Amino acid sequence: MSPDEAIEMAARAEQASLKADKRITNTEGGSFNSHYGIKVFGNSHGMLQSYCSTRHSLSSCVIAEANGDMERDYAYTIGRALGDLQSPEWVGEECARRTLSRLAPRKLSTMQAPVIFANEVATACLAIWSGRLPAARYTVNPPSCSTHWASKFCQSG
Repeated sequence: MSPDEAIEMAARAEQASLKADKRITNTEGGSFNSHYGIKVFGNSHGMLQSYCSTRHSLSSCVIAEANGDMERDYAYTIGRALGDLQSPEWVGEECARRTLSRLAPRKLSTMQAPVIFANEVATACLAIWSGRLPAARYTVNPPSCSTHWASKFCQSG
């Protein structure tokens, strides 16, 4: 992809965000990134291996205003191949939808309720939990799981 094509994709994502709703009043821009890398591994026993990889991403970030309140949010798409990316229009529209959803938040009363995490938060939680699980099995004196915040995920045995 040429630099001009990358700029055009980022601009299309940004424009789609701005066109989505009149409450979208400003933009932090559209962004396109492309990475090509080569990983090389070797050791003192003569092993030497490598592989190549690519990664592409497209994002948009905008600001919405209503009744004197301002909110911002973003949307992105990422893939190993260019064909894996969502369209710039999808990124822009999703960015606008997410940003607008933050306007006029409602205050909730205190309650016990199930929690549903946004995709980005859920992914981070799973990464944290999965990174801690194996350590509990191999620790000589692991902390008591009954008081741990992820107790149902780190049962002994």
